[in-house]
Amino acid sequence: MPAPTDPAPATPARGGRRLRSAVITLALGGVLFAVGALGLAPQQTPTVASGPDTPRSTDATEGLRIRVRKLPTDPDGWSALGMAYVQQARSTSDAATYHRARTALRKSLALRPAGNFTAETGMGALESARHHFAEALTWARRATAANPYSAPAQGVLADALTQLGRYEDSYAAVQRMTDLRPDSSALARASYTWELRGNTARARDLMNKSLQAAGTPTEKAFALTHLATLALETGDPRTALDLAGTGLEALPGDAALLEARARAHTALGQPRQAVADFTAAVAGAPLPQYLLGLGDLQPRRRRPEPLAAERSGTVLAPARAGNHSHLPHPDRADGPRRTGTSRTGLIGMGIAGGLVPSPSALVVLLGAVALGRTAFGVLLVVGYGLGMAVTLTLAGLLLVRLRDRFEARADKYARLRAPFARLAGIGPAASAALVLAVGALLTLRAAAGPW
Repeated sequence: MPAPTDPAPATPARGGRRLRSAVITLALGGVLFAVGALGLAPQQTPTVASGPDTPRSTDATEGLRIRVRKLPTDPDGWSALGMAYVQQARSTSDAATYHRARTALRKSLALRPAGNFTAETGMGALESARHHFAEALTWARRATAANPYSAPAQGVLADALTQLGRYEDSYAAVQRMTDLRPDSSALARASYTWELRGNTARARDLMNKSLQAAGTPTEKAFALTHLATLALETGDPRTALDLAGTGLEALPGDAALLEARARAHTALGQPRQAVADFTAAVAGAPLPQYLLGLGDLQPRRRRPEPLAAERSGTVLAPARAGNHSHLPHPDRADGPRRTGTSRTGLIGMGIAGGLVPSPSALVVLLGAVALGRTAFGVLLVVGYGLGMAVTLTLAGLLLVRLRDRFEARADKYARLRAPFARLAGIGPAASAALVLAVGALLTLRAAAGPW
């Protein structure tokens, strides 16, 4: 009976910005332990298995398909095929392949309903990859009950417990997995448990041991990816760049390594190389973290050049003494009045603002596609846009109404003009300070670890 191999969990790389590092640290567990176990390659969330290993993986899947066609009642063949599909789906982010994986694993369970711990572990890995962690925990407990000496089953159990916030139980499961089989995957999980507890030195030491124990290019690539991430977190982008480059030599085209190298290039002030690596990662797997990283590096649009008349000062220059200019002064009653935005225009602007795609909506849609819930993702994005449009429209109408009232009683509120003017001047700075304070608080809380 072919036993599936267990991957190391995957993590997304973080950039040099402290707030982004804090946010990604909180999301690290979701990504790291969502990968599951068994035949999954130890790559980053979800990672592209490209380069030289891709044909071999495809050939292996095709060989398993031939096997189940010849032996349609073999539960072990169906479970192995299901795990191969899970790995393939994680590599390509293809929701249809997740469905094939579920079908194959369910077929294995139908052929052997009791004691089929390989298929049960596979189902746990599948649910973890789809972020259904409660279901993953149920399957992992069934697998460990059927075979308490299965290291992959202990790994899936640890993944689900971590995602559900039960850290002490997950640490115990990782320890059991390491005791049963201290391979590259187990050591990678152990490394992450120490990273969660804030012991970066211990985490780096265990990940180096995982690298030494790596038996496949994908295991080696994963360990180097995580080591590069740790180097970036500790302010050493040059080492991160070298580690990512070494990993890409072992597994060319790996999206996780490309992301790690892109973030190292960014930290070193090399945006052109970073854009190239992010673009290559997106081409392999259009995942949210790669798209957002690429978007952050895109140059901002330059403001249009002023008109020649404006540059020469003939339009905006004040009238000199003796120059009877007929340009209207903004404070004169005979000058053109500033036209306010109409209510119809505000409604149109609100609807347009709600329909404009946003990074948050893009992340939601891509996440839904990756989880096989495309229709639900589209519905969420539509609801998000409609809600934003209604909110913007109502807020604009309220402000217009308040402005009209204030202007109608200008004489009564004349003494309030100066305080409101000062408030308008310090408002942006106060808002920025508030955002900075909240970000610093989140960063400190994230740096304090899970406890």
